[in-house]
Amino acid sequence: MALYLDENWTPAEIKAAGFAAATVDWVIKAVHRSEFKRRQTAPGLRVTTNPLGPKRRLPVAGKFQV
Repeated sequence: MALYLDENWTPAEIKAAGFAAATVDWVIKAVHRSEFKRRQTAPGLRVTTNPLGPKRRLPVAGKFQV
C-alpha cells in the first residue's frame, strides 16, 4: 500500500516488483473503497505560537481580572 499511496507506483509496477497480482488488486480496491472515510474527518487543529490571533490578549474563560 505504501508503494501505491506514498511512492505513486502504478498497479502494473507493483506487480512487476514481485507482489502477487491478486493481493495488489485487493489492496488497491480496499484503498479506493475506504477513500470516503478520509473526507469525513474533522478539519485539523491550527497549531501556532498564538492560537487566538494577534488581537486577542485576554483569556476566553475563567475569572480573569484586568
